Amino acid sequence: MIKDNSIFRGELEKANNFWFSERVEEEKKYPVKREELGEIKEYLKLKKISVISGPRRCGKSVIIKHLISELIKKGVKPRNILYYSLEDPYLKIYCDNLIHDSFDYWNKNISQEGEKYVFYDEIHFIDKWYEWLKVLYDKNKEIKIVISGSSSLNMQQEVNKYLRGRYILHHIWPLSFKQFLKFKGKEIKNIDFNQLNQFEASKLMLDYEKDFREFLIVGGFPEYLEIKDKKKWFEILKSFVSNKSIYEDIATTFKIRNVKILEEIFLYIISNQSKILSYEKINEIAKLKHEILLNYIEYLKFSNLIIEILKYSGNIKEQLKSKKKFLCVDQGLRNSLLKVYEIREDNEGALIENIVGVHCYVQAFKKEEKIMYYRTDKTYEEVDFVVKNDKNILIEAKYREKISDEYISKIIKISNDIGFKKIYIITKDEFKIMKKGDIEVVLVPALIFCLFIEKFIYG
Repeated sequence: MIKDNSIFRGELEKANNFWFSERVEEEKKYPVKREELGEIKEYLKLKKISVISGPRRCGKSVIIKHLISELIKKGVKPRNILYYSLEDPYLKIYCDNLIHDSFDYWNKNISQEGEKYVFYDEIHFIDKWYEWLKVLYDKNKEIKIVISGSSSLNMQQEVNKYLRGRYILHHIWPLSFKQFLKFKGKEIKNIDFNQLNQFEASKLMLDYEKDFREFLIVGGFPEYLEIKDKKKWFEILKSFVSNKSIYEDIATTFKIRNVKILEEIFLYIISNQSKILSYEKINEIAKLKHEILLNYIEYLKFSNLIIEILKYSGNIKEQLKSKKKFLCVDQGLRNSLLKVYEIREDNEGALIENIVGVHCYVQAFKKEEKIMYYRTDKTYEEVDFVVKNDKNILIEAKYREKISDEYISKIIKISNDIGFKKIYIITKDEFKIMKKGDIEVVLVPALIFCLFIEKFIYG
């Protein structure tokens, strides 16, 4: 029930000023659109709830505003679109249930004949949002509903329980290196991969090397390109991504009392990113019961702070029991917490492996596949990442100027042992393609691999 219709309507109009201007202001402020926008736009045709999930500050709200702008351009009446960010608590004062009352008031008093769309941003700020959303959807299936949220674990649990069969999930990640360049206004050169050689690779390196080194430090959250100040940006990442995810999203959702331990676990993991870790090793700093430690790591994973990589094995039980490798979802976030302000010889290897791993993980995630790491049982030799698809790829992030023949022979032996036929060795600037029997070995600079990641893995 709405307590003051006049104030309530006024606040809705402020949040939906496109009802009067017939344009979305963010369209001009953020002219570069995410690649994911096209896919989400296609699914607007389906009368299911579109759920946009991802880390804080990764651009979900801007995507929603771009979707609204596209709808208006397509001819949807502006008043037939309702937008509200549920992170804003003001309207809660004037109604009993913000989701139900805003929808009901808009649908009865503002919307017109024709297609109708509802966008609820940061929906996880409302208690029991999933129950109200289920009611709205079941009673108004002709109206398309789009929601976004950052508390991924909570959202995943609740949509599976209450909205099963009623939703489509779209996960948004921080920008890839290619997207980072596009957001900077850089043109991405088309290359003929059949003609790619050391000379062409060197030209690409010259074009994008400065941007790549910037990306290694600041990461892929889009907002950096507005800030452009490393110190301020690191403060934002720490305060509004790490602290809010841990101290608000996770702690509030799961009623954690000693949040400091959770933060220490996160810092330990990202300090040892790309290393193979046992839960026992992590628990040396946490000193928690085993099941509580596992829960805490799950919270960090599903709040989009870390990525867990399992060991490659044909035995599912061995995969789950073996030690894990962890990546930070964004190297800028990691750098902000560990106070890494520049690339040095002692940190560039870890940064490169994390970036390569995250790029591979996101590509696999889009294909509903997984990446893993490989470790031999007897000699404990490792390969950083395994992509199990129709190509069966091994990826090793060496990031050296020269890769020795001895090392190449070693990784070829591992490839033969597990029956893989494609190897990518990530270098600083060396590019070379070799055939060793039926195995293809490609030495490729990290910059080029990340820039054309989809082509290398799936092209």
